[in-house]
Amino acid sequence: VGLYHPRNLHDYYELCRGKEALEMTKWFNTNYHYLVPDFSEITSPCFSFPSLFI
Repeated sequence: VGLYHPRNLHDYYELCRGKEALEMTKWFNTNYHYLVPDFSEITSPCFSFPSLFI
């Protein structure tokens, strides 16, 4: 989705395990888990799929 832009490896790991880790949730009551992104009113996602429109 491109909402998080870690500048280095430390920032990347901080998103996963750092001081404010992202919430982990089960996928439809299975043993598969995913990280829940933080969305707010100022979040403006932009999708970049140029190969779909060629």
